Amino acid sequence: MEAFRVLVTAGFRPSTPVEFHWYAAEEVGLRGSQAIATSYSNSGVQVKAMLQLDMTAYVRPGTTPVIAFMPDFTDSGLNTFLGQIVDTYTNRGWVINAPCGYACSDHASWNRLGYPAALPFEGLFSNINPNIHTATDTASVAGFSLAHSLEYAKLAAAYAYELAA
Repeated sequence: MEAFRVLVTAGFRPSTPVEFHWYAAEEVGLRGSQAIATSYSNSGVQVKAMLQLDMTAYVRPGTTPVIAFMPDFTDSGLNTFLGQIVDTYTNRGWVINAPCGYACSDHASWNRLGYPAALPFEGLFSNINPNIHTATDTASVAGFSLAHSLEYAKLAAAYAYELAA
């Protein structure tokens, strides 16, 4: 939402459409993103690329914060392009993560239908939030970082600008 706010506040006027989506039912089978991606595909809607931001605010204490791109169900060229955006517009380094091994977030719904998709993740899987998907997965957990999440907002705003300016 911060990327959206910044773009609107700055008066961004894209030359091609830019859409922000929020999906429901990701944890029970990507239902929201599948419905929208399938509708777009069936209607012939052209999409330059899809950026999925899911899990962006945790840095395991004692580790170096990075933006970690998911290699599966993504487009390698888009990951490389986004890495260049990370280098130019953020205060983070980037890496290619270990494969998730399954359709672990909404980017997969778009990728399966042939749309270029990417999932920059909050860190390496080896440094994942140990409280994920539990009642203790809150902003009070050690490692929660709004500063880290802000780097994803920078990435998203720059991505929209670079693709649609």
